[in-house]
Formats: sequence, C-alpha cells, structure tokens
Amino acid sequence: MRIYKIVFLCLLPLCSFPQNDSVPGGYRPFFTAWLQNSNQLADFVQPQELALSNRLGTTYKGVQHKFMISNDLDENVKQQMLAGEIPYTCSVEALDNGFDCLLLDLPQQQQMRFYFQDSLLISRPSYYAKDWEPFESGFFVFHVSDACLYNTYATERLDAFVRQIAELMDFSESDIERLQREKIHYFLCRDDIEIEQLTGYVSRGQFYIPYDYVISTFNCHYHELIHLLINYKLGELPLYTQPFLQEGLAVALGGRGGKEPGVILDLGHFVLNSGFLDYKTLLSRNGFYSMDASMSYPASGLYTRFLIDTLGFDAYEQLYEKYSGSIDQVEKHPINTTDLPDETIWQQYLARFGDKDVLPATGNAENMIGFIKGKEYMVAQNRDWYLFVTQKDLLVSTQNRHPDYDSKLFKELFPNRDYKSEKYAIRVSASEISVYNLFTNNLIAKYASGFSTDMKPIPVDEHESFRFLVRKTVFDEDLDGNSIKVVD
Repeated sequence: MRIYKIVFLCLLPLCSFPQNDSVPGGYRPFFTAWLQNSNQLADFVQPQELALSNRLGTTYKGVQHKFMISNDLDENVKQQMLAGEIPYTCSVEALDNGFDCLLLDLPQQQQMRFYFQDSLLISRPSYYAKDWEPFESGFFVFHVSDACLYNTYATERLDAFVRQIAELMDFSESDIERLQREKIHYFLCRDDIEIEQLTGYVSRGQFYIPYDYVISTFNCHYHELIHLLINYKLGELPLYTQPFLQEGLAVALGGRGGKEPGVILDLGHFVLNSGFLDYKTLLSRNGFYSMDASMSYPASGLYTRFLIDTLGFDAYEQLYEKYSGSIDQVEKHPINTTDLPDETIWQQYLARFGDKDVLPATGNAENMIGFIKGKEYMVAQNRDWYLFVTQKDLLVSTQNRHPDYDSKLFKELFPNRDYKSEKYAIRVSASEISVYNLFTNNLIAKYASGFSTDMKPIPVDEHESFRFLVRKTVFDEDLDGNSIKVVD
C-alpha cells in the first residue's frame, strides 16, 4: 500500500488538479491524468492489467490508452470538466479485500465507475470475475461464473474454430504461437445481468475491446470471436469500420449469438432473394443501423460470404481496411459500389446459394433405409440425409457425455424436464424444424416455411407424424446406435 501512495505523490507536481473538491484526495492524480489524457495514465494501472490489455499486440489508431476504451468520455467533455464548465461529483465506494470503486456523476450521463485494487486501476471484469473458476485450453482461458455451464466439448469446438479462422485469414506461425501463449480470455456468464456487471452494458455477449476479451452468455460465441480475430490479424487499425463489413464478417464466419452461420446465412438468402431488402441500403453506417438487426445482420453476412468466396480473403481484408477510420470518416463515407463485384456476379451467386440442411420430406423418400424405430418415431437414412418421422420433439444422446454440465438452452426449451447430458434437441411443428446442439447451446440447423421461397409446410402422414430431412453433416457422429427419446 505504501509503495502505491508514493507513486501517486511523486506524480502530484505533474498534474494541475481540476477545480472540484469532490474528487477524493488519493484519487486526484489518477483523475486528473485521465481528464488530461496524460501519457502518465498508464502509471496508475495495475501492471498485470496493463500486460493483459497489451498481450495480443492489437492497437487502435488515435487511441492513446487502449485500456480505457468503453470507459471514457469525449475529449470536449473532459476539457469542459477541467475548465469547470461542467459540474460533476466524485465519491469512493469501499469494496472488499483492498478493492475500491471511484464513482463519477455527470449531468444527463450514466454514472461512470473506475475500479481499483490497492489504489491501482483494474478492469471491471477483473473485479467482478475475480472469484470465477478458470479453465484453460489451447487458445483460451475460460473464466466461468458457474462451473455447471462449462463443458470441454464447447472448448474443443472453439479451439478448432480459431484454427479454422487462422487458416482462412492466413495467420503467420508467430501469430498462432502468440495466441497459444497469451490466450484469448473468454468470460462465460450466467446471464445478461452478469455481463452488465463485467462491462457496464446489457447484452448477451460482446467483444470487450480494451482487453481483447470475449464476454458472453453463450458457450460458443463465434460472432464476437471473429471481431477479436480480425482485429488481431490487422494488428493496428482504426476503432471504427463500416458495419456492413464489420458485422457482415462476424455473421458470415460466426453467425450470431446462439445461432451458427448456416442458419443466419439461410435467413440472409431469404431476405435478399425475396426482395425484402436491397444490400445497397446497408452500405452506409446510418443505413445499416436504421434497419432492424434481424434483417441487416443476415443480409450483410451473406453478402460478405459472397465477397470472400468471390474475391478471396486478402482482397476482402483490403476492403475492410479501406472502409475503417474515425467515426466521422465512417459516417461520411459509405461503401462505394465500384469497390464491389459486378452486380451480375452477385445475382448469379444469390441464385445458386441455398443448399439447405433441413427440408420437408415430400412424397416417398427414395433410397432410404429404416434403422431406428420407436413407438412414436422412425429414422431412416441414405448417403447424405436422415429422414425423421415423428409426432413430437426428439432428444438425442451420444457416447459423448458431460455429467457435470447443465445446458441452459435445454432449460429454456424444456423447462419441465431434467437434463441428462443429451447432445441434440430437435423441435418439430407444422411450420418449423429446429436442430440444436445442447453442448454449445447453439441452433445448428433450421427450416421455417415462412422464410422459404416456396412456403412449404412440414408434411404430416396418416399417423399425424411430421416428415422431414436433416443433412447428415449437421451432426458430429452417425446417429445409428445413439439414444433417441421422444419428448412427452
């Protein structure tokens, strides 16, 4: 404690304090350095925290202190505070075991909170997740709010995903080695309340830029991981990018929280192919955010997939960098259509896209061999497809079990049942078929008649059973011999 106080006192002559007696004396040097964007601000940060913020080497042009991103104020506001033109009050909340919180109240703004351990600045996640159980893998350190939410299958999927994206983005060997050494920190939260504690914002998942963290309620949040990985690949980049490219990339490669890419891209195909939306309306920042996210994200994701497939990732990366900049630059310079492929090429891509993973089983399914039959269901197969005939929802167990894991998604889907380490859930109705992986808590395949071009419902046979096809590649393993249960 004495060492830290000496550091503060040594810095006192370098700072001209704001004219506000509400700032507690011990925190005035930090507060003034923050208001002045002083080069000495890093001296007030716990060294381990500073190392965490810098560990992956990602930096942002025009950002002096990366560790303050998302917990900072506009420079003009700071200058007005220093000049005494904006009133504010500060107070300190004593927390537990040497932790404190400096609270800043400003008119018409949300209260700002700065967390300290032994008088040195730390991040919100470091304070609120300090007692969370850690698990380590090849590329990750997982910080887990509740160990029952964690399973090694999801970890293995995330590690494999990083390798897949590293190959697509052409990471160097040193890039991969650095990720393996320094790790991606993944905070798995119980709910959005815990995310708000860790970040200050309500969401179900986000890429926490100041420390290169993924903070999520989802076991496999690929979308936010893509944001982290593209920034890591670029190394130094502006803080803002046209969302059509930024969010489009995260959707194209990572889907959205709780939904894997194929599901979202199928929706994007319907939105664009049916004429509900023209992608050109999304090429500006204002245009993108004026549209409902349920349409703008899938549409930008599919067009981004087209760009990568057509141009290659290197050319896409150049486009991404070209349309990154300050917030003013991004708002004033929409994507120019002359930088995009010819419209004819896009229309051809759109016309041939659409190999669905789930389809209605119309007529007699040819070349099918029945191999699993229960009282209320039957499953048959050919080389590429499973044919399901069932009256009710199905649960599928495999040899891969995680007895200490409890699926949050299972509780949402089947609140009156006990979870018994089932891996897949298949929900059925006359209009929709949904296939879930309960180990990742992701929707992995879906058919919805309302979002298909021909609007076909799910056929029902004479026994009132739904008939539908699921592509075999949706599942990790052959379903033959696995346990299938009907949900009563």
